[in-house]
Amino acid sequence: DEAALRDRYQMQAQQDPRVYEMRDQDRRVMEAQADAAREERRRGRLSPDERRDLRRQIKEGSELYPNARRR
Repeated sequence: DEAALRDRYQMQAQQDPRVYEMRDQDRRVMEAQADAAREERRRGRLSPDERRDLRRQIKEGSELYPNARRR
């Protein structure tokens, strides 16, 4: 039983640097995607997904506050 636990610990120790590298790589990819999205937004156009999401948020807001003052 003790040997099995030791083996499992050693396997985790070997996988740990790889797990860390994968997390780091995933984080870099996510940051690159966020940067690309920011650049697109600067140009002023929304993607179809962003448009749909914005429309949904606006509808949810009007359902939550149906009698909001109009300017």
